[in-house]
Amino acid sequence: MEWKKRFAATTITSYVHMGLRMVTGLLIFRTMFGTWSPEEFGFWAFLWSVLAFGILLDFGLGMTIQKTVASRAANDDIEGINRVLSTVFWTFAGVGGIILVLSLLFKPLLFQAINVPPDLADRFTPAYFYFFISIALSFPLGIYGEVLAGIQRVDVFNIIQILSTTANTVCVLTLLYMDAGVESVMMAACAVLLTANFASAVCAHRFTPGLNIH
Repeated sequence: MEWKKRFAATTITSYVHMGLRMVTGLLIFRTMFGTWSPEEFGFWAFLWSVLAFGILLDFGLGMTIQKTVASRAANDDIEGINRVLSTVFWTFAGVGGIILVLSLLFKPLLFQAINVPPDLADRFTPAYFYFFISIALSFPLGIYGEVLAGIQRVDVFNIIQILSTTANTVCVLTLLYMDAGVESVMMAACAVLLTANFASAVCAHRFTPGLNIH
């Protein structure tokens, strides 16, 4: 039966993704720790920890999308899905815009607060901007993962994440072995993150005819 195949695919890909993230995370951490200076490693860790706290800005709306899509898709209520999806998408787009503006305004204060050495400030600035631009764009696009979960295509989302994790690991490790600085590695990592989010959006629209955010 179709649901059994979907259940098996979701379970397998979930475990593969979880295991892959654990292994690649340890590998990247060890390589960065042994390659970069304490300042570079600390700056990288600080920025990605900000992302972890940024998840709290979801306010539970991601789960709302998932539940709404699941219930309304069963009744073929695509208009109901679109109303909720568009509201949350543009709300998150606004939040992402606010985050980006604040990051630009408070950059000098933030660099001072975390004691970025003056001689490294110019090098760290591009990485800082890459990070917050990608976060501002990823914030609204992240809801498409919830859409895929709502239409019971978690397996597709997991496959995207597996490919993303693999690509990120290859890019980051290659750049580290080439003695690349934090700015180059951040640009690659953010590019992979955005590509995965766009892929989720494309798949969500493909599997849900009539889906739109207008």
